This record gives sequence, structure tokens and C-alpha cells, in this order.
Amino acid sequence: MLAHEELVAKGLGIVMNSRREETKRMGNGALTEWDVSETIGKE
Repeated sequence: MLAHEELVAKGLGIVMNSRREETKRMGNGALTEWDVSETIGKE
């Protein structure tokens, strides 16, 4: 079970990283929404 959760977490990390790269290309204004959602998720 733990191994599966780790794989899911890694998959989410990859998705988040790719999304972050996309927003960087689009411009800093696009980062705000992602930063907020990430912060809420971590708390």
C-alpha cells in the first residue's frame, strides 16, 4: 500500500512540476493560482 502511495505522490509531483513549467512559459501572472492551490494542499 505504501509503495502505491509513493508512486501516486511521485506522479503528482511530476504533474505539478510540468504544470509549473507551463505557467513559467505563460508568464508570472499565471503562477498565482497554482501557488495558492499548492499552499492549501500543504497545510
